[in-house]
Amino acid sequence: VFHVEISGNDVNDEHLLNIQLISLTLKVFHLEISGNDDNEEHFSNIEFNKHELFFYSLPNIMAYDSVTIKNTGKTCIYYKWQKNNKPFILEEKKSDGIDRFYCHYTDSKIFPDEERKFTFSFFSEKNGVFSEEWFLATTPPLKNCDLHLHLSGLVHKYVDEYSEKVHQL
Repeated sequence: VFHVEISGNDVNDEHLLNIQLISLTLKVFHLEISGNDDNEEHFSNIEFNKHELFFYSLPNIMAYDSVTIKNTGKTCIYYKWQKNNKPFILEEKKSDGIDRFYCHYTDSKIFPDEERKFTFSFFSEKNGVFSEEWFLATTPPLKNCDLHLHLSGLVHKYVDEYSEKVHQL
């Protein structure tokens, strides 16, 4: 709220013009700071090059895959990769509590028009199919952006000449 009080003989056309300019400047400044819901997505936006990573590995061998994100908005976005710990509905899909998926460099910031490549790794000592969902928590919070990443890993030990050589490496 902006209040100006002028009394007596001090009022003239120059004072009124200055007051109108100050009022207009404050209104524009307020609009630029507060914005509105329609413009928020124009100022802050992230795009993923893919939303699924797939890892195939032998037991005890690390596998890697990556996703690239780009800040297509006009503001710097602070982020942090987080595992979605939402419980699975199916009994056989319950986690055994062992971490198998890892994100390297989980939090930082990304400037407008900047791209970042994030490498995830997968490791398991036992055979099986494993999956997790991760999401990118952001500040400011982003609307209308899919910030989820689904990770799937398959570990299978099969015996043939090629797999034994790979395992020895």
